[in-house]
Amino acid sequence: MSTQTTEKVTTNNFTTRAAASGIWKTIVSAIKNVVEESNFTINADGISFRAMDPSHVGLVDIHLAPSAFEKFECEKENTFCVRVEDFERIIKRAGKDDAVEISRSGEDALAIKIGKSKAYELHLIQVDTTATPLPKLTYSATINMQTEALNQAIADVSVVSNHATISADPSEVVFSGKGDTGSAKSTFKKEDLLGLTCQEAQKATYSLEYLTKMVGSMKDTETTILEFVNKWPLRLTFNLEDKAGMVQFYLAPRVQE
Repeated sequence: MSTQTTEKVTTNNFTTRAAASGIWKTIVSAIKNVVEESNFTINADGISFRAMDPSHVGLVDIHLAPSAFEKFECEKENTFCVRVEDFERIIKRAGKDDAVEISRSGEDALAIKIGKSKAYELHLIQVDTTATPLPKLTYSATINMQTEALNQAIADVSVVSNHATISADPSEVVFSGKGDTGSAKSTFKKEDLLGLTCQEAQKATYSLEYLTKMVGSMKDTETTILEFVNKWPLRLTFNLEDKAGMVQFYLAPRVQE
């Protein structure tokens, strides 16, 4: 029994090294807007994370491919859970071009090396987790657009409203909202988008508080794919640079429109 315990403590069964800190800063930014604790799974296919926020309004699903790292070694599937705030404080100490190496440091901690001179040990936490299923939906509208354009549309509607209504038909997409001070509308014709697939008109309303945080956390990505159907959850897909992985958000619609 004691031999097995010693082996767990002393064995580092994964090591990853990202050539620059951007990948981890993006992932932390995406996660912190949904949950306070993150339970990662790492195996030969990469690193994954999925969780729903406590109010069951937003869900984040992340996968990082082994190719996202200049070094990726994983002896066996492993899970580790950290407080997002603690993890973020360490990752923020990395400069833009600093390499970030993360490995298992015994049973209860991560070893994090930043650049050539910084080394941290981050204690892991124990949480009761259950698998978070993804919504099973067939989407009727798919919109591919520049992330910056989406950020601007969200900001336009936020001036007057706490919610954004997304309307799509075969020729255009409209982001709109209204409040006590007035109304706002941001329209994108099909030719202004990178892609639009919509056979018939679709419409749904979503929280701007969540949308702003979700899209804002992915501001460094070039494009966003939005998928929705009348009065059902919205899916936002962000493909990371150089096929490094993918971040998806699901956002429940406003119940009363």
